[in-house]
Amino acid sequence: MTVIHQSRAQRDGLLGGLAAVLAVAFGLGAANAQTTGGRIAASLVGGAIVLIMLAGWIRLIVRPSRLEVSAEAITLVGSNGERATLSRESGSELTVITIGGGRVNNRGLAIAGTSTVISLATFFSLNQVKRQCLAYGWTFSGAG
Repeated sequence: MTVIHQSRAQRDGLLGGLAAVLAVAFGLGAANAQTTGGRIAASLVGGAIVLIMLAGWIRLIVRPSRLEVSAEAITLVGSNGERATLSRESGSELTVITIGGGRVNNRGLAIAGTSTVISLATFFSLNQVKRQCLAYGWTFSGAG
């Protein structure tokens, strides 16, 4: 079995960049506020938002999800220990699908013809997932 970890570059790049942009935006808002109350409000609101985002980022680092790939199954183990499994018994042809609708769409992995989907939205590299699945004899349909 091979364990695929979340992409640090995707996770830390996105969240670090977002934290920096928010900190700068709220810092500029506080510095350019016309009143003392405005500076205090911008500082408190901005600081609270950045701290909440940093706490979520730390949680993602401390309790990451992982994908376990073997010849028999592909299992997503979530940060809270929940498991979602695609079993070889249901087939060996995988499909990369789009999950969600509207403005935010994520990728998911499913066995062709089944309803079980493993979400790859939590910072997994699709290329690495495909490479490891192919190494264990899984195949991909042309749709992904």
